[in-house]
Amino acid sequence: MLALEALAALLIVAGVTFLALAALGILRLPSVYMRLHASAVGTTVGIGGVVLGTALHASVSESGPRLKEVLVLAFLLLTAPVASHVLGRAAYLTGAPHAPPAARAERRPGEPGGAEDVRRRPAALRPRVRRRESS
Repeated sequence: MLALEALAALLIVAGVTFLALAALGILRLPSVYMRLHASAVGTTVGIGGVVLGTALHASVSESGPRLKEVLVLAFLLLTAPVASHVLGRAAYLTGAPHAPPAARAERRPGEPGGAEDVRRRPAALRPRVRRRESS
């Protein structure tokens, strides 16, 4: 019983740590795509850990995990990746830069994502910007 409560506390602390690191990543990372990755992974893993910890604690202290925890976890695992994909695609289609030039310049020659890698990108993989016609 004590071991399960300790595991529940560990899951909750790990989840909160992931959420704090995701918030730090959103503030510190240079690119839209990097920030999106930090928020999507941090949210999924962080809230997943917190919900699993509370479900485990509820199973130890009460009659068992409630349907609420199971539904929250299922909803999170189904919607968070889809939402981050849609946001990433919208950023790509509007032509959001992949990384600032300073971050690209820090990479070694030949490393993926460097300045020379962007120039070699085929036209089909370059961001498409839809322009509105003025009326």
